[in-house]
Amino acid sequence: MESYLYSRLTSHSHYQCMPYYAKSALMSYYGEPLDSKSDLYNRDSVDLLARLIYGEARGEITSAKVGVAYVVSNRKAHSRFPNTVRDVILEDNAFEVMSEGNVNFDDVLKPSLGSAAWKKCLDIAQNLSNYSNPMGDKLFFVGKDYWDKHTKNENGKLYYDMGPGSGWQQVTKKILVGNLMFFIIVGY
Repeated sequence: MESYLYSRLTSHSHYQCMPYYAKSALMSYYGEPLDSKSDLYNRDSVDLLARLIYGEARGEITSAKVGVAYVVSNRKAHSRFPNTVRDVILEDNAFEVMSEGNVNFDDVLKPSLGSAAWKKCLDIAQNLSNYSNPMGDKLFFVGKDYWDKHTKNENGKLYYDMGPGSGWQQVTKKILVGNLMFFIIVGY
């Protein structure tokens, strides 16, 4: 439908006289196939959020997808993170799926627009306030299998390995939603 509409609009003689910004509005739509990470920087926050949810949780239950969106919202409201949805999502190393080389990065650039998963991710991104927050104030999430391999208990305290540069951090709160573990660490 969008490609048909786009071809009809761009073939019209008035299209050639349109200013660039008007042409780019016609060319852009949510989930539009992109060629590289740099193309993400020209997308609006709804498109970026839908792509992030799709890349991180497209196979998850709805509440886990919503949880991913609320992690972005929680970070946006937190003083230790950027204060816009766009900047939270595109912050270096914030979400692995937004990194070139990640196994799901191609799906972020080119989501399957006709799939039920994409449609649900886009609906969540467009209407987040209509969904209840399933994980509260959590700021981080990982898959349950990954969580199980990167946590340890010491002296009655739970620790998660945040990776190079951060190492083992004490977990203060956690909740499993679908197959995603949402959590907070000391200092956040």
